[in-house]
Amino acid sequence: MNQREELVKRRDSVLGAARAVAEKARTESRELTADETAQIDLALTESREINEKLAADDRHKNIMGQLNAMASSSTGLLGGDGRRLAFGKQMASDAADKIMPPSTYGAKAVAVSGTAVVAQQFVADPVQLGQPPTSLLSVLPVTVQTSPQSRICDRVCGRTPPRLPPMAL
Repeated sequence: MNQREELVKRRDSVLGAARAVAEKARTESRELTADETAQIDLALTESREINEKLAADDRHKNIMGQLNAMASSSTGLLGGDGRRLAFGKQMASDAADKIMPPSTYGAKAVAVSGTAVVAQQFVADPVQLGQPPTSLLSVLPVTVQTSPQSRICDRVCGRTPPRLPPMAL
């Protein structure tokens, strides 16, 4: 039995006991005594508290339902199934359309002075299902570029490319 069912059962038993006290006084054709009135008031107070807990639980379930509905509908914004971080073909296309709408295709882009623009590779599933990313580099893996453009960029920016260790003879 879950907690909600226990609360409903407790509320029903408390109200049943209060009804029994009131019904006993009514069948005896008399007014309630001070003790009986106190018992009924206590039962009503407890049942109100239980009703508030049940209402709060209903609100919580409603909010969680709305959040789940939003989460399932928001996966259509940039693709994916909502269970993991994925960067597939459709998501890349949707993201590109959000960054640069189709009406701006063909427009020139200007890079800030001192920056280098290079081709970027994207991995379809950078984070494995069921494992949270531990850093930004686990979401955006580093790939060493071996193209001539990246070597020129390294020279212009003053970076030295990684060297392989000398081979033993």
